[in-house]
Amino acid sequence: MKRIYNFALFRIFLIFAFLSAFLRTVFLVWEQKAIEFSFVKITESYFLGLFFDALTFGYIFFIPLLYYCLVPKKIFNSKKHQIANKIFYFLFLFIIIFSAFSEITFWEEFQARFNFIAVDYLIYTTEVIGNIMESYPIPLLVTVIFALSVAIFLLTYKKVIITKSDCFFVSLKNQLLFLLLSLLLSLVLTAHNCQIFLKINM
Repeated sequence: MKRIYNFALFRIFLIFAFLSAFLRTVFLVWEQKAIEFSFVKITESYFLGLFFDALTFGYIFFIPLLYYCLVPKKIFNSKKHQIANKIFYFLFLFIIIFSAFSEITFWEEFQARFNFIAVDYLIYTTEVIGNIMESYPIPLLVTVIFALSVAIFLLTYKKVIITKSDCFFVSLKNQLLFLLLSLLLSLVLTAHNCQIFLKINM
């Protein structure tokens, strides 16, 4: 287990999974009156959520994983590349925390997680942004999200931003294994989404 924890990517996944679990807990508390509480069902929902978190994570990180496998050690360990790693890691934290806040506001209005209504939000951007600016204290929310991102970054970046020699890609075999695993997870997630889409539209 210790060797798994030493994977930098696994540490990032823990942050991602923890935030997702926190979201599910918030929604569970909000809808507690409409839910029939059962330890087994709630446990199953969290484990199922964790499974889909892993699929989503593999889908998102396949290309970065491919890049980090192929980039030469000299470039990877250079000062500029390490700075770029820190910037991208911070942006990742900011985006997932911002998405979490967005999902909370979306749930507050529609009692659902992001769905086809969220797509309409992207289409009618001007109107949606105007409504959001009127309904929520955006500067305060962005400040809070930024502060949380900075706090998590400062607490974790030394364990995540590593040099190639410390990386979990210790051999070509391991590199290929993790690439294939990420690709498999991506394909499974895509197939699952296609099945849902076909069921809805048939």
